[in-house]
Amino acid sequence: MFQDIDRAVAAAWRRLVAQKLAQTLMVTLAVAFALAILAVVVARTFGLVWPFSWIFIGLGAASVLGACVWTAVGAPSKLDAARVLDERAELKESLSTALVYRASQDPWAQAVIETARSRAAGLKVSQALPMEWPRLAALPICAGAALVIAWVAFPPLDVLKIAQTREKKQDEAKQVVEVKAAIDAKNQKLEQLLAKANVKLDEELDNDAGEAGKASEVKGAEELRREQVKRLTSLAEQLREMRGGEQGQQLDALKESLRQLRQAEPGPMDDFGRSLAQGDFKGAQEAMADLAKKMTDGSMSPQERAQAGKQLENMAKQLEKIAQDTQRASERMQKAGLDPKAAKDIAEQMRKNPEAAKEMLKKAMEQAKNMSEEQKQQLMKQMEGLAKSSQQCQNMGESLQKMAQGMQAQGMSQEMSEAMQQMGESLSQAEQLDAEMSNLEAAMSECQSQMGEMGEGAGQCQGGEEWAWGDTGEWSEGDSDKAGKGSGGPGQGLGQSPEAQAAAYQLDPTKAPVKRTAGPIIGSRLVQGEQVRGESVAEFAQAAEASAKAATEAINTDAVPREMHDAVKHYFGRLERRAKQGAPGQGTSGQGSAPAKATEPAQPEKK
Repeated sequence: MFQDIDRAVAAAWRRLVAQKLAQTLMVTLAVAFALAILAVVVARTFGLVWPFSWIFIGLGAASVLGACVWTAVGAPSKLDAARVLDERAELKESLSTALVYRASQDPWAQAVIETARSRAAGLKVSQALPMEWPRLAALPICAGAALVIAWVAFPPLDVLKIAQTREKKQDEAKQVVEVKAAIDAKNQKLEQLLAKANVKLDEELDNDAGEAGKASEVKGAEELRREQVKRLTSLAEQLREMRGGEQGQQLDALKESLRQLRQAEPGPMDDFGRSLAQGDFKGAQEAMADLAKKMTDGSMSPQERAQAGKQLENMAKQLEKIAQDTQRASERMQKAGLDPKAAKDIAEQMRKNPEAAKEMLKKAMEQAKNMSEEQKQQLMKQMEGLAKSSQQCQNMGESLQKMAQGMQAQGMSQEMSEAMQQMGESLSQAEQLDAEMSNLEAAMSECQSQMGEMGEGAGQCQGGEEWAWGDTGEWSEGDSDKAGKGSGGPGQGLGQSPEAQAAAYQLDPTKAPVKRTAGPIIGSRLVQGEQVRGESVAEFAQAAEASAKAATEAINTDAVPREMHDAVKHYFGRLERRAKQGAPGQGTSGQGSAPAKATEPAQPEKK
C-alpha cells in the first residue's frame, strides 16, 4: 500500500537535495574564485611565487567538498519532501498526512492512506518538481571572469623587491651552471692536449681544479671565471717553462744549425737535404727510406750513386763544421753578461768535455753579479741545449759520412745499412722531440685562447682594478684630451669601434704537406753560400725579350731621345744574345764558354 507513496516521496527528496546542492555549489565556487583572485593580487603585489595550478585545483576540490557537506548537513527530511510535493502537486497534504498516520489502524486514517496511495500511483514527480537553474548561478560566473581579468591584466608590482631578488639569484645560478659547463668542456679539451703532449699537471693545479669543481655551487660565475683564469695562467707558465727548458733549447738549436745546410750541386739527395735543412725530420726519414729502397733493388745508376755520395759527404762536412763551431755559444754567453774570455773558454770546453764546461759555466755565473737567478737558469738551459744539439749534429755527420763511403760499393753493404740505421735513430729522436714541443705549443695556445675567453666574461684587470670596455656611443664634438674606455664623443676613446664584431677563432699549429710548383716568384732573399749551378734561365730570356720589344716601341714612338737610340739598341741586343746562349752570366763568343764561378758571397734564393 505504501510502495507508491514511498516512491513518490523518495523521488521528491532526491530532487530537493540535488537542487540544494547546485545552489550551495554556486556559493562555494564564488568563494573559491574570490580566494583565487586574492591569491593572484597578493602574489603579483609582493612578487611571490605560488603554485597556482595546485591552488586552483585545491580551491575547486574544496568548493565541491564544502557544497556536499553543507548540503548533507541541511538536507530536508522525508516529511519535508512530502509536504513540498503535496504543495507543488496540489494534493492537499495527502502524502504528508499518510506518512504521519502510517502506523494508525483508524478507519479514517486508512481512508486517507488509500486516497494518498491512489494519487501517488498516477503522480509524475518530474512534472511536479522540475529541476530549476540555480538562482545564484551568475555569482560564480562573474567571479570566474574577474579571476581571468586579474590573471591577465594585473601587473607584477613587486613592492618588496622579492621577485627582483629571486630573478637575480636565478640568473646567477644559471650563469654558474653555464660557466661550470663551459669550464668543464674547456678543461676536457685541454686535458686531451696535455695528454697528447705527455704533460702531467702539478699537484697544486690538480687540487685547484678539484676545489673549484666542488665549490662551484656556492661560488658565483665571476669568481669561477677568475679562478679558471688563475689556473690557466699557472698552467701556461708551467708549459712555457717546459717549452723553454733544456729539450726546447736543444730542438731550437738543432733546427737553427740544420738551417745552415746548403747543397753544392743537385742530385738524388735533394729532398733529403731540403727536408733536413727545413727541420722536417719525418720528410728526411721518408727520403732516406726511399734511398734505401733504391739501393736495395738496384734501381740507382752508378752516376746517381756518385752524385748521392758527393751530396752526403758535403752535408757530413757541413754538420761536422757546425758541431765544432763554438762561436754561437760564446756569443750567447757574452750577451747574457759573462766575460768574453771566459765565454770563449767555456764554449771551447763544451766541445771537448761538456761536464767540465758545465762546472766552468756555474763558476762564471757566480762571479757575474749582474745576472739574476732566472737568467742564470735560462743560460744554463741554453748551453745544455746547444751542447746536445752539437752532439746530434756530430752523430748525424758521422752517419752521413759512412753513408757517403757506402755509396762507393755496389748494393747495400752492412756498413751502409748500419749508418742508415744510426741516421734513422737520430732523425726519429729529433722527430719525437719536435712533436713533443709542437704539442706543448698547441697546449700553450689553447691556454691563451681560453684565458682570453674567460677574461671577456670576467672583465680584464688593469692596475689591480677590474675593468671592461665601455659602451660605443655616437660621435659628438669636443676638445677634451682625456682618455676613456668607450668610443664616440670627445676625447681619446679606447673602446671598440662601432663596426667591431666578435669572431670565433682557433689556433692549430700543424705542418701542412705542400708541393712546390713552377709558379711566379713571390719573394726572394740573400743567403750565404755557394751559387747553385744548373739554374733555369727561361724567365731571364722572357724578360729580355719583353724588354727588347718595349725598347723598340719606345724608339719608334720617339719616347727615347735620338742621341740615345744606339746605346739602347746595343744594350738590349746584348741581353737578347746572352739569353739565346743559355745563361745571363755566359760570354758572348758563341763557343760555349764555361759557366761563371760562384765567387759572390750572397745569391738570391727564389721561392
